[in-house]
Formats: sequence, structure tokens, C-alpha cells
Amino acid sequence: QDKKLYVVTYSTGQFKAPIEFKPVNAIEYLNFGISELKNGSTYLQTATGVVTSSDKGYVMIDSGSVTGISTSIEITNPDENGKIEITIYKNGEDTGLTNVIYTDEKGVQKDFDKQSSGIVTFEPGDVISVYLNVEGNVEYKDVINLVKVELEDQ
Repeated sequence: QDKKLYVVTYSTGQFKAPIEFKPVNAIEYLNFGISELKNGSTYLQTATGVVTSSDKGYVMIDSGSVTGISTSIEITNPDENGKIEITIYKNGEDTGLTNVIYTDEKGVQKDFDKQSSGIVTFEPGDVISVYLNVEGNVEYKDVINLVKVELEDQ
């Protein structure tokens, strides 16, 4: 090398980290959906194409929290007085975390909601499923739904 290199070192017994590091939980996304044309309430399918139910869905392996839900859905036959509620269930019980899609317009509609960790918690063995409740005479297809979960530090 024809360039000079200088190295400066410093040592002290009072070293303090410049920032405080906080542990980060692992984040996973559970995929649900339906591709075919529908016109009534139903549980959504998993990414493997299996229809969930009150006791059938993704079985949690670790402890954690549900922290978000997002939905995209195509309304093919609108109902100006209708709506669709997409709700996350844990062990067949409504968690209260819901997307609401109003069905007054034809086309792709979307919604998402987030919440803090620790509100809707789960333990290993708990089952997560998603139910789509339709009010009114509406047809829809191509439902894409993500449920965001944060796993506790292991």
C-alpha cells in the first residue's frame, strides 16, 4: 500500500453504550384467504387451502400476541347497505380485532388495523382462525388476509 494508515485506540473503565438496546420480538404473518366467488359468511382458508373453523386453524407453537390484521377483498356485486366484518378468532372466541369493509362500491376494497402487543395474547396450542361475517346481499371474491403475530422472546 502506498497510503498511510493511522489507528487510534482509547481505553477507559467507564465505557457507556451510546444507545439503549431493546429486545425485539420475532414477527410472523399468518396467511388466510379465499379465491372463489362467495355471497355469505364463512371462515377463511389457510395458505394451504384448508378452510378454518372455530376449532381448526393455525396452531400456535410459541407464546405471543396478535398485533395486526389486513384485508383486501374484491366486491363483485355491491350492496349499499351491506358490510363485511373480518374477525380474528382464538380458540373459537372473537378477539375483538376486526377489519370492516363497506360494500357500497364494486371493486377492490381494503382495510388494516394494528394494536399493541399484550392485548390479544396466545399460548402454545391455541388456534387462530379468521371469520368473514357478511351483512347484506353482496358477492365477493379474492379475499387476501394477513394476521400479524409477535412471538415472545424465547
